Amino acid sequence: MFKKLLLRNLIFMFIPILIIEASFVFICTELKILDKNQTYELTNLSDIDMFYKINKRNVSINADIDLIYSGFDYSVDNEIKGHYYYYTDGSFVYLFVINNDTSDQIKRGESLSINATLVYDEASSELIKSEYLDYINKGEASLDGYFENIIINQPEYPERRIMFIEYTGLAAVCLIIITIIYLIITVLCPQYNILFSSKGISCSRKKLIKKLDSEMKNRVVSVNGADIITDNYIIKAHISHIKVKKRPAD
Repeated sequence: MFKKLLLRNLIFMFIPILIIEASFVFICTELKILDKNQTYELTNLSDIDMFYKINKRNVSINADIDLIYSGFDYSVDNEIKGHYYYYTDGSFVYLFVINNDTSDQIKRGESLSINATLVYDEASSELIKSEYLDYINKGEASLDGYFENIIINQPEYPERRIMFIEYTGLAAVCLIIITIIYLIITVLCPQYNILFSSKGISCSRKKLIKKLDSEMKNRVVSVNGADIITDNYIIKAHISHIKVKKRPAD
């Protein structure tokens, strides 16, 4: 009888917990499938315009290309977050905003391996275009249709948000597993049930549960709501917690 009481409390307490944990898994799964929270591999820079139009704007780029520093820095709230670079394949010019760490890698001659966000920024594009024109000593007309206004912006990549969603989902899955394992353990070994406490009783929890099982089967004196009185014990069987204490001698 007392074991059934413990099992009842486990069900009432942990089903809502499991529902909440499962809700976190569901929410994180739904968030992960949104385009703004996914990263797509961009293998060809000529696909930038297509990726932008179909909202696949977080991209992963692994390429051995020579980026040229434009002379302009990318600032947010008066703090330099990156640097403008450009790359040309001979027929088209692509713009990049690279953070400080990657900029150092470029200076060392390492290949480009970044996660970035595609951002439409015509003003910055026009500014860098003018710098590029001076660099190649050609007229502006020569670049009509060959200068991309969509910038590959590394500092704008929502890395923290994507990682938060990923780790929150993993944490929720781990919590579900831990909760289920705990439920199995407490069903098999009720003495480990944290929803049960005894006050002023010296015997072990395992022995006490056996005694209470026997008391509730054969020695119940009265039942008043959540309060159960047996010959030897007073049991306060609340949904959130079960408290057991020795019944004082008459």
